[in-house]
Amino acid sequence: EAPVCGRCGRELLQGQPLELTDANFDAVVDATRHPVLVDFWAPWCGPCKQLGPALEKVVKAANGKVKMVKINVDENQQLAGQMMRRARARRAEGHLAGILLGQRDVIGHRPDRLVGIGVDRLDYTKGIIERFLAVERLFELQPEWVGKFSFIQIAAPSRTIIDQYQHFHDQVYALAERINKRFGREGYEPIVLKVKHHEPPDVYEYYRASELCFVTSLHDGMNLVAKEFIAARDDEQGVLILSQFTGAAQELPEALVVNPYDIDQCAAALHMALSMPPKEQRARMRSMRGLIQEFNVYRWAGRMLMDAARMRRRIRVMKQVGQASGRGR
Repeated sequence: EAPVCGRCGRELLQGQPLELTDANFDAVVDATRHPVLVDFWAPWCGPCKQLGPALEKVVKAANGKVKMVKINVDENQQLAGQMMRRARARRAEGHLAGILLGQRDVIGHRPDRLVGIGVDRLDYTKGIIERFLAVERLFELQPEWVGKFSFIQIAAPSRTIIDQYQHFHDQVYALAERINKRFGREGYEPIVLKVKHHEPPDVYEYYRASELCFVTSLHDGMNLVAKEFIAARDDEQGVLILSQFTGAAQELPEALVVNPYDIDQCAAALHMALSMPPKEQRARMRSMRGLIQEFNVYRWAGRMLMDAARMRRRIRVMKQVGQASGRGR
């Protein structure tokens, strides 16, 4: 019986023992079609601790025909980031049958299915209804994505004692159910609705496992979900679809900026995101990551303090001018 990957559940092909290092990464990939397990892990990550023993069993069961390289993200972030980016890029370009990167099963999703993610409070201002309608329209216009793409909506319950929010909750559930009945089948749900609170490390796993993040706020401030998605993608892959009604849209022109009320435009953006070549994804994501690394919370706090000091100086000068003017009369 063929060994199975502990992260994605796929059977591992039999092959020769392989050694993978940063130096020979491309040579190994080009020379073989047999699998190498690259295990990126961090001591603080619960899923990593749980999956580690499973991966070791896979390697043991393969009798030396599958090689696992463990990289501690905490100890060598630069090497881990380089290899993760290169492995994901090679796999996305279709050149990689042998490297299995495990993220999908962490979120309970099949590795051969593309994933979109939305993370919001269950609030009518977040455009969740419009988002689901855009997914439905995508399937109508581009039926080749049916069975290949699922959208996961993480929705934290919000203001549940208010009647209007209860009604909105029922609307979201009903729409998801209708779309799933229309396009779903056994083992496949187009819309995966998760209405419960998720801790930040769990949300991070969804960001990392998704091909795209869909933010369709109808009225919003900055919207930090967009920036969280970018910060999570140190592999420089993934596409951000962003509502024009968020403050972040002014800073992130490399995102696919849409009007969430225009369902056809949003559906077209979904198709574009799912079809975007890895090279273009990398260019867009690298630019956005550079911006949020530079304009971070420390820069924001510093600018706030500088503006406050500048206003205080201006008030002091105006008082001095007023006093001098009074003495001169």
